[in-house]
Parts: sequence; C-alpha cells; structure tokens
Amino acid sequence: MALLALDGFEGSQARMRTGDWVTVPPKEGALAVNFGKLLQRWTGGANQTPIHRVIGVGTERFSIPFFREPSVNAVISHIPGCGAPFEQDIYGDHLWEATVGFVEQRGIAHLRHPKGIGAAS
Repeated sequence: MALLALDGFEGSQARMRTGDWVTVPPKEGALAVNFGKLLQRWTGGANQTPIHRVIGVGTERFSIPFFREPSVNAVISHIPGCGAPFEQDIYGDHLWEATVGFVEQRGIAHLRHPKGIGAAS
C-alpha cells in the first residue's frame, strides 16, 4: 500500500479498465491510497490493483511515498469469501515475483528461487 499526499499537485493518474488514463483530482489535504498487488492476491482477484503513474506538468514536485509491507516471511493466505482461492505462499516469494516484472529488473529472475511455506517458520 502506498499513501500519497496530493496537496494540490497535479499529475497523478490511474488507468481505467478500458485502458484510458484519468487524472486523480489534486485536492488540498487529500491522500491517494494505492493498494498494491498483495491486496489483489489476498482477495483472489476480487479487488484489482490500479496501474498508476505521475506525469510531469511543468511544476517542481517532490515525492516521498510511504510503503507498508509485511515481513518477507509472512504467510499469505486467501481471505475466505473473496474471489478465487489460491495456495498459500510467503510474502518474499510474492514480492520477488512482482519485482522481476519491472523492466529495470529484466534478467534477474534466476537469482532467487521460491522459498515456500517451509521458509516462513
């Protein structure tokens, strides 16, 4: 999860399911909450993670995001009654899979093998 203070700054956008980008209204004193792929996983896909970006609008902008993440050894289990069930795994495996999906990390997937539930103990 990421908390972003908008404080009147423009440029934050989210992609709709149609593929169109929409501007997040830059309200003074407002926070934008971006739920990550972990919430999507916990809910078996019932909650979809929005793809988001920040575009330059000609104004200097400083960004200090706050990310809240579980321990790499935390067991990730399906929330009963939400979406499609899945097999338990550990957060470190989930995080690694998400990380190697970034273009900047291309070619490193072979450096770590899934640790699995036994590693969480």
